[in-house]
Amino acid sequence: MRLHRAAIAMCPVILAGWAVTWAAADTLPPLTGELSGGIALLKLPGAPTLDWKLVLREGGESVERIADLVLSAPGVSLQGEARLQALDRGTWRLAESRVDVGPWFAIITRSLDLDAADWSAEGALRVTGAGEIRPDAIAGRLQFELHDGTLRNSTHGWSVEGIAMRGALGLPPGIASDGPMLVRFREAAGFGLTARDGEIEFSLDRDGRVHVARAASQLMEGRVALAPFEFRLGQPASTEVRFDGVQLGQLAGVLPPVLASAEGRVTGAMTLSWSAADGVRPGAGRLQIDPGQSASLRLAPAPGFLTSRVPRKLTLLPAWLGPLARAFSPENPAYETLRAIEMGKMRLEVQSLEIGLRPEGDAAGRTARVVVQARPARGDVVDSVRFEVNVSGPLVDVLRLGLEGKVNVRAH
Repeated sequence: MRLHRAAIAMCPVILAGWAVTWAAADTLPPLTGELSGGIALLKLPGAPTLDWKLVLREGGESVERIADLVLSAPGVSLQGEARLQALDRGTWRLAESRVDVGPWFAIITRSLDLDAADWSAEGALRVTGAGEIRPDAIAGRLQFELHDGTLRNSTHGWSVEGIAMRGALGLPPGIASDGPMLVRFREAAGFGLTARDGEIEFSLDRDGRVHVARAASQLMEGRVALAPFEFRLGQPASTEVRFDGVQLGQLAGVLPPVLASAEGRVTGAMTLSWSAADGVRPGAGRLQIDPGQSASLRLAPAPGFLTSRVPRKLTLLPAWLGPLARAFSPENPAYETLRAIEMGKMRLEVQSLEIGLRPEGDAAGRTARVVVQARPARGDVVDSVRFEVNVSGPLVDVLRLGLEGKVNVRAH
């Protein structure tokens, strides 16, 4: 039967009276039938009303009662069953329950005071579970799986696709993970970078803290991993990201536009922080070429980058000798080599590379500093060159290729 509003409003009173009447006897009344109505989720503004239907029937034993519950709403389908031997004793089971992540994720982000227009999600969440009904609590375990999910943030320009997640939550007291939770993703993109084949293992405690045991993925043909860290839901978090065997050529794409191309691999570490207001922000860090590893690079064309510091001709006699001095001014053999380097026509074999990141700025106000020591790939006129790239301005803009600050270069 479908209850009208007045009847629905009386259901709690009727059920309460029924419970008081039969509690002392520790038996269940021979009550069968069907009730239905709607639940408004007042703590989730904008959430649709959940339609519910409760069917009461007798079990295999005369003292057992079975309650079948169905909840449904746009994007939600839930079916559960409770088998009661008494009002406060029995078992429960949640079968084939599915949630459409997209619309409900938008509702939840609004309830957390996040701008729902910035966030979007897709995917279907499957939930199952079972447990006991005890005099002091409802205990049990909820298992969930998510396949081919997507999460995007338009404001900060990042996305994660191909998300698969599985795990379990234990009850009670509170809600906490029952064993490790595992998240995998196919691709995560942002800040001009793309990570692939990622895996994250974490757990949730009853105080609302998330403990990340490991997180790693493929990035720039190498591997990156986060140091273990923890944070409270909705609160800022920070950790260290470690780079191993990252391809220098791809890393050059997020550094100041000094390199035309590069080959080789680098390792290092950098701090990383996240907040709902600022998104992901880079912190202090350092990258370098591993000892014994080879690397090479080619500079982006920059006339005068090196040659402005050396004369085209060598002066062997004092200028006051006039024509005689000019007659003894041969071509500088290093000039053409340096010009070929600064115009990107000659590749450099890197002897050492250091990349330092300091978002708060150092004593000179630099937020990023790149120092390269290299020798020309051919010729023996120039033994080596050393140049330094300094960046001042917001480091997050540098890594987004904004370069709103100033870039200055020194060559030696």
